[in-house]
Amino acid sequence: MNIVKKTGGPLGIGLYALLFFSLAKVALPAPSPSSSSSVPSLRAADVFIPPEIGSIAQVYEAPTADPSAKLLIVIQDTHVNYEAQKHLADILDWLVSRYGIRLILVEGGEGDVSLSHLRSRGSRAVRQQVAEERLRSGFLSGEEYLDIVSDDPLILWGVDDPTLYDAHLKVFLDVERVPEAVGRDLGQLRQMLERVRAQAPNEALRRFETIQARFDAGKLGFGEYLDSLLGESKRLGVAIATYPNLQRLVTASEWEAQMDVKQVEEEQRQIMERLRPQATEQEWATLRATADKLRAGEIGSVTFYTQLEALAQQAHLALADFPHLVHYIRYLRLKADLEPRPLWFELGEVQRQLKWRLASSASEAALTSLADRVAFCERLAALEWTPADYQAYREQPDQIRVTQWLPALRGHAARVGVAFDWAGDGTALEAHLARAVRFYTIAHARDAELARRALSKMEADGERMAALIAGGFHTGDLIERLTKQQAQLVVVTPLTGQGGPDEADKTRYATILKAKYAQWRVSARRGQAD
Repeated sequence: MNIVKKTGGPLGIGLYALLFFSLAKVALPAPSPSSSSSVPSLRAADVFIPPEIGSIAQVYEAPTADPSAKLLIVIQDTHVNYEAQKHLADILDWLVSRYGIRLILVEGGEGDVSLSHLRSRGSRAVRQQVAEERLRSGFLSGEEYLDIVSDDPLILWGVDDPTLYDAHLKVFLDVERVPEAVGRDLGQLRQMLERVRAQAPNEALRRFETIQARFDAGKLGFGEYLDSLLGESKRLGVAIATYPNLQRLVTASEWEAQMDVKQVEEEQRQIMERLRPQATEQEWATLRATADKLRAGEIGSVTFYTQLEALAQQAHLALADFPHLVHYIRYLRLKADLEPRPLWFELGEVQRQLKWRLASSASEAALTSLADRVAFCERLAALEWTPADYQAYREQPDQIRVTQWLPALRGHAARVGVAFDWAGDGTALEAHLARAVRFYTIAHARDAELARRALSKMEADGERMAALIAGGFHTGDLIERLTKQQAQLVVVTPLTGQGGPDEADKTRYATILKAKYAQWRVSARRGQAD
């Protein structure tokens, strides 16, 4: 359960997808009739998701490299967005057909929540027509849609704690009805700050803040925003090299821009021709089986090209003769090492550094910080915090304590001759923001149960692989908890429609949650009666 502003992954799929689909068909060893996917030995790095339905955001492998370690495909759920839910169903269908996954773990329910019993009520065509209508309305999720229209033996299993989920729903339904006074008071604070800052305008700072606001609102692509961030960092002397994840992103972007697909293809053809006579039958058969899996979309590119590179070195081929192919392999590895979650934290730190340097005085820097706090509180009141926002709150909770920084704003207004005419109730505003924080606090408590119950269910059913569907806000915490249990993870983001979730999605989501909450309460009462 989560309404958050979605942001894209660190890199677009453009060239990466082009290279995969091109290279997967060129100069690979001939298919082996006996080769087949072996789910028990599948590694997280081997999982592939077609880019037309989603993208892999993160990959985590157990440090012990234990082939029997649990492998979870964590799918980030964009609630009630039709395009995202349809692609979520496509991703699950792909995982079922390619990797044999049967267990689908979901938040928002407890125990068996399968809808496969509805399959007997009509033909597949009829089921698909009815389920499609419910999916568009938002009353069916992608996994529920697939469970109805599929003929595969799927298990949808809720891994939520009912008490925590009930508490979370109550807080959400309480907080999402933002009191008119809260929106008015925060809006007036923002307007007052704008009037104070307008007394000594800083065009460079305002331009940067405008770009940041457009990016936060989803009106500016990540590539353009990154270019702006890097340009300002270079101009103002902010060392990107001190931010390891951001530096990897920059390097991967530069390498991607330098890639020559035709040259990579040609060098791959050449290395295959030189390698075939020198490899043993067993080595060639192994490489051929790996190529089959790559071609079938059962493994990622890194696995195949790492094996190809190792075999070439073993055959004493001079890799320097294949610079474009080596460059591509290095690019694949660097891209695989990108971790979006710490990347967003580093981007936030760079933003703060740039604003501090763009400020012309200590007073202006303080006003910029106050403007950030007001925006921070507005996102909280609208339940639009990202995981990075919640982490920032935990590190500095005073950001939402309005009564503590109102005197500073009053002082700045007095110094520039702007009347401090804010008539809001700081104490009441803080109380509402504190309730909103509780929404995120309970979310983290739910995460602990989601992780524990997911692994317990897999253990009880003897399943090494499963899909776990959870809202984007939960993902970061789930990653930490699951990796501590030595689980391997592949985090997948379904493709959304143009622009992603919008206000209509949020309104519809709140309406649907209320309806489902009523159903939840009825079911709970029946359960107690039984």
